[in-house]
Amino acid sequence: MRPAHHHPEALAGAKTLIITNGLIGGIQGAAVGLVSAVVANKYWTRYSNLTRQFKTFVMLGFIIGGGCWKVDTGLIEYERRLQFEHLQAQKQQMEDAVNRGEYVDITGRTKPATGKN
Repeated sequence: MRPAHHHPEALAGAKTLIITNGLIGGIQGAAVGLVSAVVANKYWTRYSNLTRQFKTFVMLGFIIGGGCWKVDTGLIEYERRLQFEHLQAQKQQMEDAVNRGEYVDITGRTKPATGKN
């Protein structure tokens, strides 16, 4: 489902961000999982007795968790940046309208500054 308030350019940027941050987060999660597995295998005797399938499951948890975390934080930052750019554009529009002697209400409609519609 595509949100109605986003432009196609913003959605393309979000898709790129999801792919890159998913890969980066997955690699970081794999690194943390690998170090954790080596340490657990060396110092925790019960871990070495676990099945390979369960160890793989735990490793996938690190990979998927890292990827999801990185994507989520990246999308939050991206949404904040889009909102900031929108507010800056709206502010510029209002300043331009004031310079032209017009009034812009919160909906973005321009009216003459005389108060008459």
